[in-house]
Amino acid sequence: MSLPRLVRPRLLKPSLHTRPKTHLCLFARRNASTKEPKESTRPLVLEQPDKFRPPSHGARKPRKPRHFGPSLSDEEIKEQATKRYPHSMPPEGTVMRKFLESKGIHVWISM
Repeated sequence: MSLPRLVRPRLLKPSLHTRPKTHLCLFARRNASTKEPKESTRPLVLEQPDKFRPPSHGARKPRKPRHFGPSLSDEEIKEQATKRYPHSMPPEGTVMRKFLESKGIHVWISM
């Protein structure tokens, strides 16, 4: 009975179990520049500025809202909060809103 070649165990060949020969590198590794680094005349620490100049695009700078025109009045803000649009979330304080925002109910449904 003969086994297929892929199923047969490999014969122990000495070439498979010997360590590969290490090839000696004939060329030494060289960097692109061979010049000595020059002494830097610039100091490692930046000078203290003469006065404070705030950044124009700072990460913490308060930004104006992206809508044009004057800011909204309190009445307009309340009106926008109660306005209903298609496919929008239910009003705050309703049972449906609490159901949709409840993590526990979502976990229970997904389990």
